[in-house]
Amino acid sequence: MGADLKKLQNGSDIRGVALEGVKGEAVNLGIEEAAALTAGFVRWLCEKTGKAPETLKVSVGTDSRISRDILRKAVIEALISAGVNVFDCGMASTPAMFMSTVFPEYACDGAIMITASHLPFNRNGFKYFDRDGGLNKQDITQIISYAGADAEADRNRKPGQVTKADLIDTYSAFLRKKIIDEVNSPENREKPLSGLKIVVDAGNGAGGFYATKILEALGADVSASQFLEPDGRFPNHAPNPENKGAMESICRKVIQAGADLGLIFDTDVDRSSAVDSKGKEISRNGIVAMAAALIAREHPGTTVVTDSITSDQLTEYLEQCLGMKHLRFKRGYKNVINKSIELNEEGIDSQLAIETSGHAAYKENYFLDDGAYLATKIVIKAAQLKAQGEGIEVLLSSMKEPDEAVEVRFPIAGENFGEYGEEDISEEEFAQLKDKWDDFKAERLEDFPLPIHRYPASAVEAVLQRFAGIGLADLKDIQEPFSGYTYLESTDAFYNTTSDYSPGYFTCTSGSIDAFGEYVQLFGWASRFPGESILRLEKDGENWYIKSFTLEIPADELPEEDPVPTMEPGYPLGLLLTQETTMRKDASGTAELCDGRPLQEGEYVQ
Repeated sequence: MGADLKKLQNGSDIRGVALEGVKGEAVNLGIEEAAALTAGFVRWLCEKTGKAPETLKVSVGTDSRISRDILRKAVIEALISAGVNVFDCGMASTPAMFMSTVFPEYACDGAIMITASHLPFNRNGFKYFDRDGGLNKQDITQIISYAGADAEADRNRKPGQVTKADLIDTYSAFLRKKIIDEVNSPENREKPLSGLKIVVDAGNGAGGFYATKILEALGADVSASQFLEPDGRFPNHAPNPENKGAMESICRKVIQAGADLGLIFDTDVDRSSAVDSKGKEISRNGIVAMAAALIAREHPGTTVVTDSITSDQLTEYLEQCLGMKHLRFKRGYKNVINKSIELNEEGIDSQLAIETSGHAAYKENYFLDDGAYLATKIVIKAAQLKAQGEGIEVLLSSMKEPDEAVEVRFPIAGENFGEYGEEDISEEEFAQLKDKWDDFKAERLEDFPLPIHRYPASAVEAVLQRFAGIGLADLKDIQEPFSGYTYLESTDAFYNTTSDYSPGYFTCTSGSIDAFGEYVQLFGWASRFPGESILRLEKDGENWYIKSFTLEIPADELPEEDPVPTMEPGYPLGLLLTQETTMRKDASGTAELCDGRPLQEGEYVQ
């Protein structure tokens, strides 16, 4: 087995290159890796459940990827060789695979979905479930450690049995019943969607069943739907509701068809977005608002947990129009889901966890991020509004939106970027940065009451080029004005003065390109760790503003000791750039700046 299994971990998923065909991308997820990881999952599941392998039931499903059958065969063979009984579900959706642990006719102990979500055709991966839901990052790390361990097979063990199962039929019946019961049409109970014209775009992923097995079966006209046929080459557009081309395609189709509604899924159907009858996309902040509006009446005042890159207009809509509470949290669908679960455990009602990417998890649905379930709730409301002569867009009529918004993603360049950030700064590089630093401090920071650095463009350029391979010229269309403020949106951030570190997450909001330097020291620090930084920009009138800059740093990658930045050669550049910008949280949980003054959440610092 040639691949380093640790490199296949993508948070709470496994993702790798399963097919040749893309220059520079060697296959690292093949039959051997699939078998080893499956053996690791079996060991993990045995420990979690306290069951022997021969008493376990595990379901296996795939999306439409070209490599699906090769990996599915490897996974199933590894399971049965361990004595596990298997439901071979064929093509399915990721949420349906979890539901195999819920539906009594399956009652699985675990599930494996073979998918790489919206990634290109040559990629594939695994998502794992037990009866508590999707596994967390630390669970995947444990599975990988087990997969890499030498284990001698029990030659006397009886192989497990494989049963073919049409899980999507069972799952579709579950969603059909929900629509029938909740629309509760007095005129046509069994065909409650009669009169609705709905465009479904499955992006040639696994979601075509939603049009045929659910909507059409309940009377909807789905004749204008597109790309329902599974095709792992994804020939029409990226199977991704966040993709601009994908959204433009379904928006055009809804207008051309005169449809009441459009629905679009990603490859494995754990994400979805919508389009209203006017061809306007309901995605990003819009899909968050829609998901919340659908439960606002039943759950007044509930807390909606989202990722950090949502707009101020969304917060206003959720809190002022819907009467809910909005909690911005870390990016990552498992992060927002786990936070919502945590709130409920603390006695704070939280009915919805959702990312702007379209991962929506309702408490009523096992906190499962399920694109088809969200689509079903939208369809139910659309049918109810249709009976009243209105469209789904009425739900969002009071939501304000920025004139335009864009996200610039900064993946850290290079395979060993963590090690790169640890490299000692050279004498020459130190001298250059120190000159720029000192000059800038002398010019602009002398009278600042708080130690916040604003770096000149040249220093920003140097850091971006070193760690992200880009320059300010890539942002040349972003215009000037700068409000003069740095807004620390989350005080549950950066690192603690205690040994119990917070997750590595930080978001600043407001400003413009002139303020970009305020975020660079954070970016430089984050470059020492795996992850991605995201700059969100919004346009207000003629001007663009930096609304947020979010860093993703895995909590277990944070340093064991508080870094004490020093301005001298021989110090890691990633830490050097955090000098005097440290935000701490003491044992009492109070966040404060380096001068010791408490910083309250939502406070502006000038």
